Amino acid sequence: MHNMLRPRRFHHFSSRSDVFQTIIDINFWTVNAIPEDSRQYFDSYFHYHGQLVVVPIYIPLRMDAVYAGRYWPTVKNQYYQLRRWAWGISDLPYIVNQALEDRAINWWEKSRKILELIESHFSWATAAIFITFIGWLPRVFNSDFTNSVFGYNFPFVIRTILGLALIGLITGIIISFLLLPPRPRHRRKRYYLNFLWQWILAPIASIFLSSFAAIDAQTRLMIGKRLDYQVTEKAVAKSRNSKAG
Repeated sequence: MHNMLRPRRFHHFSSRSDVFQTIIDINFWTVNAIPEDSRQYFDSYFHYHGQLVVVPIYIPLRMDAVYAGRYWPTVKNQYYQLRRWAWGISDLPYIVNQALEDRAINWWEKSRKILELIESHFSWATAAIFITFIGWLPRVFNSDFTNSVFGYNFPFVIRTILGLALIGLITGIIISFLLLPPRPRHRRKRYYLNFLWQWILAPIASIFLSSFAAIDAQTRLMIGKRLDYQVTEKAVAKSRNSKAG
């Protein structure tokens, strides 16, 4: 949601609409890269020497949900999917080589693309953990920290920052409930409590399903451990007009 406010960071991801001539110009998509979405973006970016614009299309989007029939296998599949997405940092050597060869793009623009890729994957792996544990990490690694003026005021500063962040979380919860479609007749009102629990568990899910998945992918890449493409098992919602067979 934050990146949607930064058009210069728009990127190919998941569901999109491509110009077919662009697909032809880049010789279609790469078949030997796991992060094929981002690879297609950078293939297009360097083919047009930086003259590539990604424009958001505001239309309803219906997607299949990750579902393996049971709860924990579904969580496992979701973890594998996020780990596969985090493998996108493997594009870094390819992008650097392309940037060095393409002299039509100015160095500032190429450097910005490279640094944004590094920053996004670094924060992906660390942001949730830092936010959760940063309040006591300085005291653990430096016992003298609490004796300083900043160390004495540090807990108050952290509580204030997280309190302001909590306001944003509560606002998101309220907006999400207001934008929910009408409740199906076969569901009771208390069913909406499930949506509330999802928001409450968001910090925990961010650590175990997002940060850990990114750390897993980046560590595998660092030690040269192979990661094969794993197709995520999903559930296809039946159309209201379709007949059960």
